[in-house]
Amino acid sequence: MEVSDAARLYVSRRWGVEPLYSSFTHLVSRTPVPGLNSSRPLEFSHPIHVDNCRLFNNGTCWPGGGAFIHRHFSAILYLNSDFDGGEFVFADIVSRKPTVRVQPRCGRLVAFSAGPENPHGVLAVRRGTRRALAMWFTRTGRQREEERLLADIYLRDSSALEVRRMVSLLERNFERADKLV
Repeated sequence: MEVSDAARLYVSRRWGVEPLYSSFTHLVSRTPVPGLNSSRPLEFSHPIHVDNCRLFNNGTCWPGGGAFIHRHFSAILYLNSDFDGGEFVFADIVSRKPTVRVQPRCGRLVAFSAGPENPHGVLAVRRGTRRALAMWFTRTGRQREEERLLADIYLRDSSALEVRRMVSLLERNFERADKLV
């Protein structure tokens, strides 16, 4: 939590956005793509996309249809360097061709606004495992990460009534989700 909070504070200060909340944090591990063709250097393990809208082939972005429109900023923190490939790329929104490549390096933070001005993706890993912490931030308080709120409360006072209320709410949500499966 401290690492993602530090990233959130960096993004908040860098773009002058206050308040800024964590929306989602995700540990991502990428391994070589099966059947990778070394003669095609632009194979992707995560295709070009935009974090807060659905990107169409003509370069238009639609903030609907399941898009995470509440994501205002994104960040990637590399957790290791012992792999080949896996470069993070920014791309042209229409052609989807990379315009900027970010070389992975353990400890490097890549932060950017999450809209159509920053289409991006991840080139295929060729050897090893690429590990990164993916983080999304929002200006919308009601879209903040519930689990983070729970952890913050628990770390301050494990006997708090709010913790028990939120645990109960999360358990009910998980039960409902289990019934759908």
